[in-house]
Amino acid sequence: MIAIGNDELGPEAGESIACDKCGYTHPIEFGTSRTLKDDGTWTESHPSKLVGFYRCGGQLYLASLNGRLV
Repeated sequence: MIAIGNDELGPEAGESIACDKCGYTHPIEFGTSRTLKDDGTWTESHPSKLVGFYRCGGQLYLASLNGRLV
């Protein structure tokens, strides 16, 4: 579990992030979201900026929350 307040988030996330592990730039990948409808079925998946991550050296790293850099 992690806890990050709104005042601790950075500026708006772009399409890529400078990696402090290797010094290169990596694309930020975002997940998708679905909503449970009243009839018990799910909506189609749509892009979501809630959590963004990037890959470096076979590992995943947290890049952004709610569209803002961590």
